Amino acid sequence: MTDPFDALRAENTPVAPDPAFAAELRARLVDAVLNGDDITSDRVTATVHALTPYLAVSDARGAMRFYVDVFDATVRGEPVIMTDGKVGHAEVAIGDSVLMLAEEFPEIGHTVAASGGPLIRVEVLDVDRAVARASELGASVDRAPRDTGHGYGANITDPFGQRWMLAQRPG
Repeated sequence: MTDPFDALRAENTPVAPDPAFAAELRARLVDAVLNGDDITSDRVTATVHALTPYLAVSDARGAMRFYVDVFDATVRGEPVIMTDGKVGHAEVAIGDSVLMLAEEFPEIGHTVAASGGPLIRVEVLDVDRAVARASELGASVDRAPRDTGHGYGANITDPFGQRWMLAQRPG
């Protein structure tokens, strides 16, 4: 009978990987690293898509906390802090998408729209819970949760001037 640990003592023989497999793996790793993803996680990976919202908010740190609490967002990386202390760029992942934001910089036209800007649709697991939490955190409820015949949803304006349409995934 041989010692099973003999295999551990054997000399390693390098093997060249399949070129197609290596190219695909390299591309996936580069994409994950460039998008700031946690490649050790088995959760859905958020990526920058062809259309990615970039918001101007009155308080980026507060907005990020709000989006984490209300939309179950995850902060991606460290925010870029400008010399004046304002957040110049930050990102949060919501589901498989990325939301980018920064504080207002009027000198470059990056300001919160007077009307709250566009209405951004976000899917949440529980509209009622999200609206209640948003309200607790200072959001105004513009349309209470209800079934419109096209799904269950509500509209809010967050404390940072952004308008949101909350939609609940069916089933």
